[in-house]
Amino acid sequence: MASEKGEEEVAEMVVDDKEVGEIAAEVDKGKGVAAAAGAEEENGGEGKGVTAAAENGGEEKATGGGGMIIVKCEDGEEFEMPMAAAMMSSCLRGLFEMTDTEPDGAIRIKLPVQVSSTIFAKVIEFCCKHAKVDAKGNSTAASAAVVSTNSGNGDPAAKGKGNSTAAVSTNSSDEPAAAAKEENLEEWDKEFLDGIEQWPLYYLLNAAHYLSIPGLLDIASQKVADMLKGKTAEEMREVLEIQNDFTEAELEEIRKIDSWAFLD
Repeated sequence: MASEKGEEEVAEMVVDDKEVGEIAAEVDKGKGVAAAAGAEEENGGEGKGVTAAAENGGEEKATGGGGMIIVKCEDGEEFEMPMAAAMMSSCLRGLFEMTDTEPDGAIRIKLPVQVSSTIFAKVIEFCCKHAKVDAKGNSTAASAAVVSTNSGNGDPAAKGKGNSTAAVSTNSSDEPAAAAKEENLEEWDKEFLDGIEQWPLYYLLNAAHYLSIPGLLDIASQKVADMLKGKTAEEMREVLEIQNDFTEAELEEIRKIDSWAFLD
């Protein structure tokens, strides 16, 4: 009896060890999934957002977040556009997701709408500025954090194993600098539109609408609204170069129906 009891206890211990092993395996599996998710998040989160670079003549072309795409306009001219800038357009984002990478590693998108190369060049300029990248896709964002070197003095909690440690400053004096960055972007938008003549501005507004770029559409629409503010119907026609095709009899009828619109 004692022998049988001892065998049962050994069997239970073996089962327990097996269960412990299975639990440990599940934990390790969970850790692996979490690590993979963390890596994916750091690389942009989306499948295509992860950079898949291939060397081409010494340069790296990426099909993801930090890469470039080639956009072909209606007049046949092609532009290289940073991925980060292109993603500001819902239209380009959708086309990118439906476009396969070519054998040479490039991604070519043909615009399905009538946007000339002259106007699209301005679209790229705006999107690059607001995506904080240059024409090659390099980040132009300046860090608001100030990194200082602690040589062992100050807060003991900031001390490391070595003689010095890098600490990120969170001093409130950095806040005006960050606010100034935002103000400068608004100023840049104003100067950007001021440098565009009247009819190109209308085409740019249409391009922003076609390509679904909310920020550009907003400022272009506001610019046109400011141009028309306070003007009479006739003055608006002159600004927009719209011909008045109403006869005098039709205008008189309109004045009777909508007299409020003709008050001085």
